[in-house]
Amino acid sequence: MIIVAGIVLSIMYASIKVSYERCIVRVAYAITGLGLFIYVLTEVLSLFGKMNRFTCTATWIIYDCILLALVLSQWRINKMRLTDITHEILAKISAKEYLCVAIFAVYGLFICLLAVRIVPYNWDSLSYHLSRIWFWTQNESVGHFTTSDTRMLGTPAFKEFIDLHLYLLYGKNNDSVFNLTQSVSYLFNILFVYSIARRIGCSFKGGLFAAVLFATSPTVFAESLSTQTDEFAALWIFVFVSVLLELVNCDDKLQLNKRGILRLCVLAFSLALSILTKPSGLFCVAVFFFWLLYICLKRGDNITLITKWILLVVAIMIITILPEAIRNIVTYGAISDPWQGPGQLVLTFDLRYQIVNFFKSIGYFLPGVLWPSFNQIWQHMVYYLGYVLHIDVDSLIISEGGNYHDSLIYKIENYEYDTATNSVITILFIVISLVAIVKCVWYFICRIRKTGSTSNTCPVRLGYSTAAFAAFIVTCAFVKSEVYVCRYMIAAFGLLAVAISFQIQKLGEHRSKLLEGVVYGAAGLLICSQFIGMTNYHMGHIFVGTDEERAKAYYETYNMSEYESVYVALKQYLEDNGETYHSIGLKMDAGAYSYPTLRLLEEYSDSVYFIDVYNSSSKYLDKTNVPDSIVVITFSDMGDMYSEGYSYNGYNYIRDGQLSGRCNVFIK
Repeated sequence: MIIVAGIVLSIMYASIKVSYERCIVRVAYAITGLGLFIYVLTEVLSLFGKMNRFTCTATWIIYDCILLALVLSQWRINKMRLTDITHEILAKISAKEYLCVAIFAVYGLFICLLAVRIVPYNWDSLSYHLSRIWFWTQNESVGHFTTSDTRMLGTPAFKEFIDLHLYLLYGKNNDSVFNLTQSVSYLFNILFVYSIARRIGCSFKGGLFAAVLFATSPTVFAESLSTQTDEFAALWIFVFVSVLLELVNCDDKLQLNKRGILRLCVLAFSLALSILTKPSGLFCVAVFFFWLLYICLKRGDNITLITKWILLVVAIMIITILPEAIRNIVTYGAISDPWQGPGQLVLTFDLRYQIVNFFKSIGYFLPGVLWPSFNQIWQHMVYYLGYVLHIDVDSLIISEGGNYHDSLIYKIENYEYDTATNSVITILFIVISLVAIVKCVWYFICRIRKTGSTSNTCPVRLGYSTAAFAAFIVTCAFVKSEVYVCRYMIAAFGLLAVAISFQIQKLGEHRSKLLEGVVYGAAGLLICSQFIGMTNYHMGHIFVGTDEERAKAYYETYNMSEYESVYVALKQYLEDNGETYHSIGLKMDAGAYSYPTLRLLEEYSDSVYFIDVYNSSSKYLDKTNVPDSIVVITFSDMGDMYSEGYSYNGYNYIRDGQLSGRCNVFIK
């Protein structure tokens, strides 16, 4: 509850302190401030090796008490003004909006209750996301450590910082609370999408449609119930865009007064925290940055001041990400893991690759209940495009793990957290894009003939729509195509949903209300179909067993073979022997489910650490440590590989014959 209290008090304080800003911008300020607090707290406590349950709890209590004192102080000072502000806000809310708020509250409660009933089961989380949280807890620091899977170190870690706090406070009893980071982010993201839609001029109906279109996108919904990072990463992009829209819409030019500096800091910190979470949303940031720059130049902002803003934002970002960058430089000799960063992008000046990659990615979003075999048609089109452009569709430059034919041919509508299709929003994107292309062609024909309207004004709504569509296209073009690409697109989907809603609304304003209603109705039917399907699917993952059966739920969806051959065998061995070890050395193939194994071993040992590691993290291995026993886990049967025992740090370990196959234990 102390984390929930921190969130509520942060929003209350921001609402009082910056009451001159719009409500959602105050929320953006509060979220950014809270995120920065968690980040700094984690780094400082880790620096002294004191990131444990006691210090975490004590610091949160102090933080909440300080915020409560500040809120009460501001409330006493500004009591009359706050009453007026409250009445003003409530007066602006219509009966329809009150109803939507009530429905949203019930929906939010449903999502959170569902999230805490689903045991983490996705492969990435069980192999490295949650495993590194376990090691941070053991080490009382988020510093790098020896590991057989360097994704525990190289993958941006800020979302796991939040999870670390949850783990220290609650997670040892129920690690399903890890899902709440994504769930709460999902709910905030819906609010931001609705607010952005209203800010660019969408009606209540348009804003509601944008929020529903985003919220019911299968990938977005599935991610909200998982321990992945994409919802949380998208949150920082929405914070950035919400504040950016205030700069776009303001009557005044850029300034460095109190209000301007606060906005500048929120922009910088939201970008830094986005990079520290998952930088896949930075393509959206780049497009919207150029749109803001265009607006500033068009309205005549001072060039020197624009330059100062850019330099200050970059400087704040660099300072914020410096601790993580330093750790990566020590480990990899670079500011990021080379495989985790550039290796997942289409980095070539040959635009033919980006064009083909864009169409490949779109193919993963399209399969839907009404067009189950459309992926085959799309596949033929992509291969023909590659033939015309003389590009190998399966080139490693634009392929991340797998042949396009093999990965797409069996792609059907599904609701998995990392491969879910997003057919409704993608079809609307394609249709609106085709209409826009036709309109642009007609516009240029009219200009040549000097007939019709040739106005070249660029209102904010049109500018936003252009930026959102461009951000989606650029992200699809530059992120390597793979079957999992859908989940990298959550921020782009949210921004795109707003632009789509505005274009449909414009259709009703300038063309036909009937046609607008038809579009809303058709999309609504497909959305309802998706929502029913994905709700039923995820309800099937609810864990109803005992704590003893919980481990099986980790493996049940994807990896039952490892459960039987590794986890069950090792658990039975440890229970039968009943020994407690001072330390256990762990040698484990990268990609195996290390988190359940670590949770099991911690019951029988004071410490567990990886041994015989031959990657960038080997420099952190303490070669003076001599474990009492060694556990070796591999992807395949070891056979006679260790028939003569195991030698480590000059000590010989004898293989215990009670285990064999993929899991073996060696005793000193």
